[in-house]
Amino acid sequence: MEKQDRKPLTYLAYLLRLWREGGTAPWRVTLEDPHTGRRHAFADLKGLFTFLEAETGADWEQDGQQDHNGG
Repeated sequence: MEKQDRKPLTYLAYLLRLWREGGTAPWRVTLEDPHTGRRHAFADLKGLFTFLEAETGADWEQDGQQDHNGG
């Protein structure tokens, strides 16, 4: 099934891991889908956000920098 033919997603779950390989190194990231075990690795946070925007169809820049503290 092509991406355009899929139903819109209403729920995603990932196990998020963040770490640095030194005090000033960029954050490294992996996301793991708990249902499939599939992992996605990112060299920096920008890569993570780009992936999440593609997965959700959201545009964080256009959405006015969402408040990430639940409000």
